[in-house]
Amino acid sequence: MHELRHNLGQFHEQSRPDRDQYVDVHWDEIEADKRHNFYKTYATGADPIPSNCNTVCSETVYTAEDCDACARSEATTFDLAYDPFSVMHYGRTFFAKAGGTGITLTLKTDAEQPLGGNFQTELDIQKLNAAYSCPAQTCGGLSMEMKGTIVVDADEMTLNCQWIITAPPGYLIVMEFNSFSVRYEKANSVYMSFVLM
Repeated sequence: MHELRHNLGQFHEQSRPDRDQYVDVHWDEIEADKRHNFYKTYATGADPIPSNCNTVCSETVYTAEDCDACARSEATTFDLAYDPFSVMHYGRTFFAKAGGTGITLTLKTDAEQPLGGNFQTELDIQKLNAAYSCPAQTCGGLSMEMKGTIVVDADEMTLNCQWIITAPPGYLIVMEFNSFSVRYEKANSVYMSFVLM
């Protein structure tokens, strides 16, 4: 999913222009030839940051400030929140150099918090919808809870309502339907409910 989203034009979450408000990048723990993966993007409409980052930050001698100032490619946040659990966010140990602490990224509010994920989050879906001007989905969503109930009321039956239900490896998804109906209305319109698995 991560690489597919790159093909759709999405950058790494930890490369957002505002990332320094949310995560710390530990430049000295990153393999020198991989530091470019942690450069920020610059905000849409902002002036590009001219730099010699690939030279400065890949050297043995560099400063963290030099690397923090590096930016490549224009990007937008779509005014959506930073998502440390995004499928597009690196984990805490990505590209860690040998012999170091093994930690390259930490969340400012909780340095022990795991980062990144293997599944799309609700924010991932919202960002892709915003990028392609898809209409906001008023029915549906993402469920990663261990237990839950999904209820679609009669007013929502006319909408394209999609739920993504995920489970960690080794777990099963068990679905129980208390009621399920297909509704037809109007002469030229058909409304129907179905489950695609």
